[in-house]
Amino acid sequence: MKIIHTADWHIGQVFYNYHRDDEHKYFFEQLKSLIKIEKPDVLIVSGDIFHNPMPSLAAQRLYYETLVDLSHVDDDLQIVVTAGNHDSPSRIEIPKVLFEAFNVHVVGFVDFIPDGDIPFNASKLIVPIHRDNNLVGLVLAVPFINSGNYPQHGNNTAYSERVASFYSNILNFLRNHEQYNDEQPVVAMGHLPLFGADIQGHDNGVIGGQEVIDATCLNEIKNVDYWAFGHIHRPQYIKGLKNARYAGSPFNMSFDENYKHSVSVVDISNNTTKISEHYLESLVPTIDFPNKPATFAEAHSYQEVMSQLDDILDKKCYVRLHVATEMPLNQYQTYELLKRFDGRNAMFCLIKTYFEDLVDNESDMKIRSLEEFKALSPFDIGCEYYEKKNNTPMPDAMKKIFKEICERVEKLEK
Repeated sequence: MKIIHTADWHIGQVFYNYHRDDEHKYFFEQLKSLIKIEKPDVLIVSGDIFHNPMPSLAAQRLYYETLVDLSHVDDDLQIVVTAGNHDSPSRIEIPKVLFEAFNVHVVGFVDFIPDGDIPFNASKLIVPIHRDNNLVGLVLAVPFINSGNYPQHGNNTAYSERVASFYSNILNFLRNHEQYNDEQPVVAMGHLPLFGADIQGHDNGVIGGQEVIDATCLNEIKNVDYWAFGHIHRPQYIKGLKNARYAGSPFNMSFDENYKHSVSVVDISNNTTKISEHYLESLVPTIDFPNKPATFAEAHSYQEVMSQLDDILDKKCYVRLHVATEMPLNQYQTYELLKRFDGRNAMFCLIKTYFEDLVDNESDMKIRSLEEFKALSPFDIGCEYYEKKNNTPMPDAMKKIFKEICERVEKLEK
């Protein structure tokens, strides 16, 4: 069985007020070309189809048109789509019956059965894959599941153990499937965070603490030839888990996701799984200009940034500016920077400013005990934080507003 594995499309994302439909269409054309070349049996999309649970009509239209278009590339191509944590499970499943006419199978949510031998409808999650009317493999189409919804595993309530038990239950059910035999390749999908994954540039969200799964718990599950994961945007293999991969997002979803993006091509035959990466081209790159400094000393001054801007203004790109300054940029300076982008190809997104670190001295706020901390007012702490952050005292007008807010909050508490 041959698979193309992708994930985390985030259709409908608005990036600093810029719509990204053209970038998605460019990715979908690359995906379509790859399907024509590789001729996979199944295209797997492991969650986060949309960027938010209530996508625009334009985003939904692009999604529907894309799946129909891809399904026409090869009459035998099957497409399996599962919901991610950004998706509305019910919205993903609404067109389920219609999609089946195009060989597209969608799973938005798991149907739980509290009193069943297996506490959920496992048959809904099993998708047989056919080529020329012959069964070539099976896909376990598991969508995103909130950590608290995984059924308890015996007396063990650990998240990792409950996830492993969930997949084991599907496989136990699968072994009794009329079409199953040990020779059929099995691919398990999932949309979840695994311990040790490289999350560079990723919005942490639920990535962290008890939400993270120990991948080694899945090693005990036999008969899975490939684990097709979504959720982490950086394409990567999973440390400690054989034949497992995050497909990653199709292009940068933030400025800090500055790495190569790809889709995975997986060929399973003769009990061997071969995985290769197909790198994608980005239609609109993200640029940190003039550089991405780590410290104030490495950053360029406002005047230097202004003098170098012409180097990028004619390029089609998203721009994050980095400026070293002793004082916060005033309105005029910000206006002059933004004005330079008018009518040019480069798209301004934001300015990141760098201030020289303050050296501790006797005027700094010192807190040596709980009693001293209690004696401080929220107003004093806020003013001190502002000064440390911006290397300048809070303006009087801002102090006045901030003091009014603090007083209102204190009255509410009373």
